[in-house]
Amino acid sequence: MAKSIDLFLSHNNADKPWTEGLAGAVEADGSGPPLKVFFDKWDIPPGGDIPAELEQGLQNSRYVGLVLSPESVASDWVTLERSTAIYRDPRARERSLIPLLRRDCNIPDMLARLRYIDFRRDADFNDGLDTLVGILRGRPAKRGGEQDASEVHFREDAALLKQHRKIFDRPAFKVPCIWELFIRELIQAIDDTVAAINTGSLFSRSGRLLSSFSDQNEYRRPEFKEAFSRITEKLIGLKRQATEFEEFFRRVNPRYSHHENFYAMVMSFHPTEDASAIKRLVGFMDSIDRLRNEILGELNVLLSKCGEEAFKEIELSSVILKKGEIGGADRIARFLE
Repeated sequence: MAKSIDLFLSHNNADKPWTEGLAGAVEADGSGPPLKVFFDKWDIPPGGDIPAELEQGLQNSRYVGLVLSPESVASDWVTLERSTAIYRDPRARERSLIPLLRRDCNIPDMLARLRYIDFRRDADFNDGLDTLVGILRGRPAKRGGEQDASEVHFREDAALLKQHRKIFDRPAFKVPCIWELFIRELIQAIDDTVAAINTGSLFSRSGRLLSSFSDQNEYRRPEFKEAFSRITEKLIGLKRQATEFEEFFRRVNPRYSHHENFYAMVMSFHPTEDASAIKRLVGFMDSIDRLRNEILGELNVLLSKCGEEAFKEIELSSVILKKGEIGGADRIARFLE
């Protein structure tokens, strides 16, 4: 009977975040029909019989990927899953057990004779992923320097994306507006980000060069090009929304001259007298939070293809206010319904 799962990932909890990233990258591979990975966090439902679910997953999997690390070698669960896979193919003739070396460890004798895929360095993740996917898809191993153009372009784009993620890994793309994010800093960060995408250079406010990207600053594959075109458009829209927030605030509170952070600007109003203005300003903040999440969502799709860690979603300012997680929230939260 045909097996419905392409790869069972056996791992210890210490390696779970990395293993989940690998599972996501394998299933995101678009070089052929969809691949299915058995990953316990995804495939064992709450209340499920863990040993039974694992055994069924093993039996229904064409390959078992064994994530090797000091913790997994010492794990009873991983040992059991390894023993099951070895029992199924004791002489490794079917080559169904694939060691995935995540961290240096004492490799058990039964596995020492098997060639592993080396994932010890994060920089080698994409090479290891390509090798693993090639096995799952039954592709012959490449010889010498053989690479097709699409693979070369993907590697170039993945390397450039890894550099570009630095410009989004800042408070301007992490912090909800209400958490005292300064409006000028947000607008400046938007300008810096658009410039960095277009020129390959990120400068500080003082003009100091913070980061310089590779000479190849244009993405080659269509999905990367199109995503960054959308990201640039969203950044321009984000600046427009921040500017509209500021313009509206100046109209309804022209005498305000204190710190220009979103929190202080909203809290400068008397809640009972200016309820409509507060609702409008919080609505602006939610729109800014949502648009930043759309930008991060575009990036996360690409990051998953490259096996990179995804960005976390920004919580909406109105949600934080309604939950009372910030000082003074009770003054205005009741007007946001």
